[in-house]
Amino acid sequence: MVHYFLNHSGEGNVPPVMDHEVMEALCAYAWPGNIRQLKNVIEKMVFHADDAHIQLKDIPFEIQSAMPNFSMREEKMDENNNKIERKVFRRKNIDKSTLIQALNQTNGNITQAARILNISRWTIYNKMRKFNLG
Repeated sequence: MVHYFLNHSGEGNVPPVMDHEVMEALCAYAWPGNIRQLKNVIEKMVFHADDAHIQLKDIPFEIQSAMPNFSMREEKMDENNNKIERKVFRRKNIDKSTLIQALNQTNGNITQAARILNISRWTIYNKMRKFNLG
């Protein structure tokens, strides 16, 4: 099924490439949402992948949280050549200071802050409401 969805998700003639570790993580996941959930996860990973190459960093939160001992830290350069550290956070563990730091790094850009924290924009909005920010 993974290969089927990959072959039908590409924006060109060549389907995205997936690292072996990503496939292992997908195979180890319980998939309570069945095929629809798998299709959505593949679409998310394709969207977040760099150059149609799906890596561990592209795995959505719900899969990452189910992976034992999964940790990732990546440094990227933003438009101003500032290093942005990207970590995998569990939604519950994002505190007010972490959220403020991500928003400061991105000059309040919710989408970029969500990418840094590897969470959805809606989670950012919910946390901002919870912490009475903005």
